[in-house]
Amino acid sequence: MKFIDRGFFYKVFEYSESRVLKKRRSLLDILIYTKPKYLIQVFKQNNEAKKQTLIIKNKLSEIPGELFGNPFFVDKYNYTQDKVELLYHYFDKHI
Repeated sequence: MKFIDRGFFYKVFEYSESRVLKKRRSLLDILIYTKPKYLIQVFKQNNEAKKQTLIIKNKLSEIPGELFGNPFFVDKYNYTQDKVELLYHYFDKHI
């Protein structure tokens, strides 16, 4: 799989021509790139992101998956989803 980019909580890999794999970054990996004064915030955000991911995962049967790029969870936090164009890329091309 080809590495595409890294977000705050996930690394993104090309999964197929039309889908990507989002793999959760380890807390250690996140902390390496964090300034010491933000450590407490990172721990709080990490816990909140885990909670929100599980909520979305449990609600997928009730809400349209297209709103989230048709995610398919491969385990507790890692998932594949449709490739999408980032809004700032879209605006760069159309404005």
